[in-house]
Amino acid sequence: MRILMLTSTFSLNDAHGGLCPDLAEAIVEKGHTVDVLFLDWNAEGTVRLHRRHEDRMRILVCPAFRGVPSFLPTMARRILKWGFASLFALRPARAAFGEGSYDLMIGFSPAVIYFWLARFFRKRSRRAFLALWDFFPFSHEDNNLLPRFWPLHRALTWMERRALAFYERIGFLSPANVRYFEEKYPGFRIKQEILPLWGAPVSAPLPSRDASRAVFDIGEKQVVCVFGGQLIPGRSIDRLLALAEKAYAQNGALLFLFAGSGPLLGDVLDKSKACKGIRYVGKLDRSAYMGLLAAADIGVVFTQPDVSVCPFPSKTIDYFRARLPILGAVDRHGDYASIIEHTIKAGLACAADDEDRVLGNLLRLAGDAALRRTCGENGFAYFSENMTAGKVADQILRA
Repeated sequence: MRILMLTSTFSLNDAHGGLCPDLAEAIVEKGHTVDVLFLDWNAEGTVRLHRRHEDRMRILVCPAFRGVPSFLPTMARRILKWGFASLFALRPARAAFGEGSYDLMIGFSPAVIYFWLARFFRKRSRRAFLALWDFFPFSHEDNNLLPRFWPLHRALTWMERRALAFYERIGFLSPANVRYFEEKYPGFRIKQEILPLWGAPVSAPLPSRDASRAVFDIGEKQVVCVFGGQLIPGRSIDRLLALAEKAYAQNGALLFLFAGSGPLLGDVLDKSKACKGIRYVGKLDRSAYMGLLAAADIGVVFTQPDVSVCPFPSKTIDYFRARLPILGAVDRHGDYASIIEHTIKAGLACAADDEDRVLGNLLRLAGDAALRRTCGENGFAYFSENMTAGKVADQILRA
């Protein structure tokens, strides 16, 4: 089969991995070819083409800020980028990938950012599948990336609906996401299915716990909670830092390690100076991050409690792969907490604004090594059975 993938996140560094690279690699391993149209969402510069696996994978990088005037205000640039980045990328995309046809076009949400590309390539693709992870413009308004201005909201919702119509199948992260979609897009006729997040299969054991703890200077008796990812609004970093302070006051063995970068890094650094139970370990590459997980005892997932959409944070996959139990503090509308605690039995989770329960869950996990091991093994088993990139690729590629 000949596959086209439209994405705005694709690491060109094999050491970093990621959802889209892992999926593309899995598709190639199954004997197919993949053309990746990478609309590099945070980049400026020139278009370039990368070739891998003897031309069975081609990656066209199109910086999303091409053609967007730099003198405009941030919000105006952002809206123009969402609406027209794919239009600016259309000419090089047609030159690189315009010949022939595709058996399947795979897109990712928000669908609107690929509108002009999807419009062109859908006519050259026999089938089309969309992995819908967030809901535009609703999730962007929740995270203050867009103003809550009704005429703008209606226009962007109309544009997203038009972009969704290019696809015949949509994969959602959970049943709650299906319900949310049906509420926001009533009467939209499209085949719906649950598509779990995925990761590369575990091909080698993690570094030893003792060696990893030595690298990060962690004491033998310390119980380590790790939070890795973007330190940005929408991750409840303030709540997590407050939790770390409270938990350390009650259990001096607890240590919260933060890895990543973002505008809230300063808040983490300030708290780390005031509390010995908080430490920042830097922005780590893939190998170092997996070493950090090998040294940890608990994987932490925090989101905003009051968002209207229902996220399923991707860091969950790495925690599963590392056999880490999960402490989840998430939105109260979705089903992530129920899935983690009751379906997979991979940890303890609740609404992020139920602060007493979050603290109680943390102290329970910290004080029960047997529970941590059981939850970690449950998560790993579920991942191996349902969430490897190869299994998810099979679901997407089926007729």
